[in-house]
Amino acid sequence: MFFVAGLTRWVHLFAALVWIGGLFFYALVLRPSLAEIDPGNARRLMQIASMRFRAVGLACLALLLFSGLWLVSQVLGGVAIQDAFFSTPYRRVLGLKVLLSLIAIATGTWAGLVLAPRLVLALEARDELRARSTGRAITILTIAGFVLGVAITACVAVMRVFS
Repeated sequence: MFFVAGLTRWVHLFAALVWIGGLFFYALVLRPSLAEIDPGNARRLMQIASMRFRAVGLACLALLLFSGLWLVSQVLGGVAIQDAFFSTPYRRVLGLKVLLSLIAIATGTWAGLVLAPRLVLALEARDELRARSTGRAITILTIAGFVLGVAITACVAVMRVFS
């Protein structure tokens, strides 16, 4: 059981690093750099990079969800009563981390499974207005996901203080 717990923590940490790192790269490196190149090439590069990261990002979100649920179940040991769940500062911060994580997973899933295909369809149809609005929505959700990832990481740091 000790091996499973260690492996699960490693998978959880690795998936978080890849997901947050990918969002960091997208928001602070790739997106601003595209302004420096031809708009047609920028659009194509963004489309290629986004589709590649979509698969990686969604896989990481799934790994984070399942490994996180398992880790929380180990910490709580079957606690189902709300008062017991929030009985200690550690568990209150854990509850906040779970809430932020669920929001991040929802936004990442929406961007990857709903908005990204819409963007591809808009680009293929050469619908510039729809492509721009969908691209803006993806950018907003990506930046929100990055901010949520930083907040989740801060929760982990606070949890370490209370553990």
